[in-house]
Amino acid sequence: MKYPFICYTNQSIFHGKLDLTPDLLSGNGEIDFLKASLTSKLMKFYQHKFTADTADFSLEAADNSGIAFSTNNMTADVDFEKQMGEFKSNGGGSVVKFPVNEYIAFMDEFKWYMNQDAIELSSDKTQKVETQGKELQFSGAKFISVDPKQDSLQFIAPSARYSLKDFLISAHRVPFIDVADARITPDSGKILIHKSAVMEPLIRAEIIANTVTKYHHIYNADLSITSRKSYSGSGYYDYIDEIKNKKPIYFNNIHVDTTHQTVANTSITDSSHFSLSPNFNYKGNVTLKATAPFLYFDGEARIMHECNELKIAWVRFSSQIDPNNVQIPIVSHPVNETNIPLAASPVLAATDSIHMYGAFLSPVINGKKDVVVVIDSGYLAFDKTSQQYRIGSAEKLIEQSLPGNYVSLDTRRCVLSSEGKMNLGPDYGPVDIQTVGTITDYLVRDSIEAKVMVLLNFFFDDGALEKMATDFSNMGSLKPIDVSKGDVQKNLRQMMGKDQADKLVTQLTLYGTAKKIPKELESSLFFSQLDMHWNNQTRSYVSQGKIGIGSVGNNDQQIV
Repeated sequence: MKYPFICYTNQSIFHGKLDLTPDLLSGNGEIDFLKASLTSKLMKFYQHKFTADTADFSLEAADNSGIAFSTNNMTADVDFEKQMGEFKSNGGGSVVKFPVNEYIAFMDEFKWYMNQDAIELSSDKTQKVETQGKELQFSGAKFISVDPKQDSLQFIAPSARYSLKDFLISAHRVPFIDVADARITPDSGKILIHKSAVMEPLIRAEIIANTVTKYHHIYNADLSITSRKSYSGSGYYDYIDEIKNKKPIYFNNIHVDTTHQTVANTSITDSSHFSLSPNFNYKGNVTLKATAPFLYFDGEARIMHECNELKIAWVRFSSQIDPNNVQIPIVSHPVNETNIPLAASPVLAATDSIHMYGAFLSPVINGKKDVVVVIDSGYLAFDKTSQQYRIGSAEKLIEQSLPGNYVSLDTRRCVLSSEGKMNLGPDYGPVDIQTVGTITDYLVRDSIEAKVMVLLNFFFDDGALEKMATDFSNMGSLKPIDVSKGDVQKNLRQMMGKDQADKLVTQLTLYGTAKKIPKELESSLFFSQLDMHWNNQTRSYVSQGKIGIGSVGNNDQQIV
């Protein structure tokens, strides 16, 4: 046509070729109407509408800033009386472009409501999503950000509405969005996309992190998603302890780290009254890492008991915690939140007023001046059957017959028990003392008892030591100690290690003597059995009962 064809009461202008027959007015070209443009090789014109079998369609922005919506290869039915255009894809989902929003979508059909400046889009196309090596299927259109900074951020939505007034894509029934290693579920299934690919922050969303292990579930999350590899926000996480009590933790800093893994951080105050289990309170920092099965705690824990003789303090630690098996790592010199030294053992107050006091993760009264009898490290745990707090290596907590330091607090009887290598007092100068054994502090009755083995090394004439050993050997009335006793064997294992101790016990049982003094027991004087108690009046350890002498010098005599 030489001149444009104005039609539909001046609502549209056609450019191209028109064919008129007694039955039909058709055209090949472009029709512009209401800030819209449609191009087709075959348009059919009726009284109030026109149709096209194959058409390309675009809409200008309401503020005339450019194209706001466009698509290709659609069947079209535009009705000016109804003020509505209906479009359906000729293929498996046509590409719909949202240039202002910097998004594209693959849609089956959409409806344009002319007087509302709005478009409703829908798709029942099956989309395949791979997760955990499995292929899942969801119905809907795939929306993809074309902003290069967003790394093709995408989601699936069966339906959506696009407002040409404010350039807002409102996607509905969105099942999830995969971002970094996480699967994020919108609370209402609604996603809003503004200009320049800006996604409106999500409210009350859920996070599964990560999509492979699914270790962690965060709920009531307020999130900002900025790309396919980045999101941030806050949300709640349920810490479920060993008796299935839920303890909500509010993570105020959820984000993605440099390895594209979800991380969440928060801090728990003392006033929150948070507990790791019914037996451990906690305050401090908490970190969630999507790749780790348990939360990471960096703060202070505190035990709970009613033994008034012991002061209770917070103890610092950093570790993952399994809520079904709480084991808190304890270093050899633990401290509280203000770096005051703590002890878990009877302690000798080596001041002008020498005395013993009990401690189980309690403050050391005089700092470095006090002597901690047993310095233990490993893990702090609570045994429900015996109602005991225990500190020892992971192996020792399972099998107490193994060598190694070990401390327990019986919360029912208020009895503090320690075993292993001991320091019974201050430095004695040229006299070297090595002590192993058990020491028990009966806190209520203020009584301390010890069953120990002691190696003494000091300068002494070898001949005198040999004569002493001979004299002991010639005392025929003296009997060997009973090496079948559990405490004797345990002490030997502490001295020598399990294998060497068991070998020595076998020799002593079969032959009554050792073939050779083990290297670990070589000393000026070896007390193989020494039972003592602490005397408050004399402020000293006092032996009670018979004393076992394992050897004198290089002589392997075993005598009582």
